[in-house]
Amino acid sequence: MNVCPRIDSSCRRSACRAAVECRGWHRWIAQHRRAYRAADLITIDLWSWHIHWHTGIVCGPQVAGSSNAPSSCRLSQHFLVRTMSRNWTESETEVLTRVRNSRQILANLIGFMLEAAFPHPEHQFGQDILVAINVPRHRLGLSAGGRPGDVDLLVVPVSDEPLVERVIAIEAKIVRPTMENPSRNANAMGRSQALGLLYDGFPFVGLVHICIPSELPPELHLRIPRVSSKLGLNGELVETGEYMDLNPFPLISAKRQRGRVLALGLPPEIGFHALGLELSGDGQRFVANTIGDEQRPVRNPQSSPQLFKAIRQICLEAPELFLRVCWSTRS
Repeated sequence: MNVCPRIDSSCRRSACRAAVECRGWHRWIAQHRRAYRAADLITIDLWSWHIHWHTGIVCGPQVAGSSNAPSSCRLSQHFLVRTMSRNWTESETEVLTRVRNSRQILANLIGFMLEAAFPHPEHQFGQDILVAINVPRHRLGLSAGGRPGDVDLLVVPVSDEPLVERVIAIEAKIVRPTMENPSRNANAMGRSQALGLLYDGFPFVGLVHICIPSELPPELHLRIPRVSSKLGLNGELVETGEYMDLNPFPLISAKRQRGRVLALGLPPEIGFHALGLELSGDGQRFVANTIGDEQRPVRNPQSSPQLFKAIRQICLEAPELFLRVCWSTRS
């Protein structure tokens, strides 16, 4: 097979876009798709090029053992480690656990629900919360055959005792867009599960879509000028001449997902939020998140007193299911 001559050791950073558009390389990628998956790579990412920063050479990845790929294009050990280190994002439970363990990310994810449960003049972060993940229905006294089978995020505000009349139940979906498939959607949208939580009698119900896109090469980041606190002649903020890099992929993914959730036609009793997250360079922690793309719910008029009793009981009898999140340090 002849590979496009533009993708070789002479391919420079400036030619990256032209190289990706090369049909020959696309055919080679498609031919070796299975080999990539066998190598335990998360996905074939046409923009995940191995970039030799010291020479400026840009080349595509090669599957080990393939003789048809360009000899200059090798998957570096660094790329393999960074790609495989993201495997934990394939587990919804692991993603939710790491979100729960980060107060900043958790606040941005569920703040709109807390604001619905504690409207002005109360404060959404004025009380601690207990957060449990994947709570089975039967532990809450609900019918075993109903949907959803468990509550992805159960949030119980606490003061001197659990405030069960303001409990929040959230159905969560993880969306993993890639550069090969930037419009990739969740396996299921979660509408029926969110409606099930509403029918079960939870007072506040939400649907969240968490977008964790694949790594974006620095060449595709946006350069945002930094501004100082000084005013120019026309009253504008004066730029400092320095720039910061912004990864637009989480923002684009969250905006796209918000449109999809809006199209579900959810009732006003179900709030929703599309949150985009960016991972650190080693793929092990969250370093940034988007803001907005949310809609607060109204209180469920069919809240269940029996459910309140079951939630209070599980808080007292199974505290190991919950993590207590304190928003502020009290003296």
